[in-house]
Amino acid sequence: MPFALIAILVVLFAGGGVTAAANQAKPGDALYGYKLAINEPVETALAGSDAVKAALEAALANRRLAEAESTAAAGTLTPALQQEIQANFQARVAAVQQLVHALQFQKNFQAASTIAADLGTSLSAHAQILAQLSAKADKPQEKTSLEDLQSAVKQESERADAQDASVQEDASKQAPPDVQAAALGRQKSAQNKIDEVQKYLDTVKDRIGADAYAKASAQLDVAKASMKDGQAKLDAKDDAGAFSLFSAASRQAQSAQEMAQAKDELNVEIDLEEQGESGAEAQQETTEGTKEQEQKQQQKQEMEKQQEQEKQPQEAAPEKSGASADVNVRANVQLGE
Repeated sequence: MPFALIAILVVLFAGGGVTAAANQAKPGDALYGYKLAINEPVETALAGSDAVKAALEAALANRRLAEAESTAAAGTLTPALQQEIQANFQARVAAVQQLVHALQFQKNFQAASTIAADLGTSLSAHAQILAQLSAKADKPQEKTSLEDLQSAVKQESERADAQDASVQEDASKQAPPDVQAAALGRQKSAQNKIDEVQKYLDTVKDRIGADAYAKASAQLDVAKASMKDGQAKLDAKDDAGAFSLFSAASRQAQSAQEMAQAKDELNVEIDLEEQGESGAEAQQETTEGTKEQEQKQQQKQEMEKQQEQEKQPQEAAPEKSGASADVNVRANVQLGE
């Protein structure tokens, strides 16, 4: 009998009271193991599509880290609890990665990119929070536990970002109608994210203070600018570029929320500020263009020098010197290229 069915039957026969109580259990509570082993597997088993399951698994992964952070802030995070939390967290992230891969295979690029990008951003925020908690930890064991967890979270954040990049690259290679559909879907989800974050910031404005609110709002403005740039790409029929910019906008909005949430819930300030995608691209293009111009100029100078030497009367010189000069000229030309 499948484990998911067994878990559902256990919940049905155990009664709703235990299940409801377990949902509120925290690390170290008697029912915490029940929540991890029974409640959450049932919840994921009853989820519908791959997109819904992936979003739920990502939420559970983030829940584990929030539990670890609140436990550490209370000074009660033991090595055993850290290992239990980390094992469950990594299992959840692995499930997200598998489901995002399935969505990518199904060509549901909008959902795949949204889930992977949001996960990568939220994990980056948690990595910063855990690093700060580790720096403040008084007990050596707790400090080591937080460092181990922070290292695992940082690694998973990088994997999520890499998976999002893979989804975007795959989406850009599809037939034009499919790329356009993916871009429009990503535009809608990104705008929903921006609206959601704006409402959240308005809600916590008085609690987090003017400075934290200003930083989060500035980051959200970056997301709004990326949306405008994405629309410009759509108007120019650059659907792949639009998809990338809408993905950036969603990620930037998520960053704004994470910054405000860290301040609100843990009184921790984190820095997830990102440059606008178009600005970053322009800076990269400028840098690459400057390097290319310098290389061409150097190559031109070396060629002119070589031509000038060929025009001059040949003077008697040791054969070794001539060979050496020829090697130097060819080496310089190659460097110029």
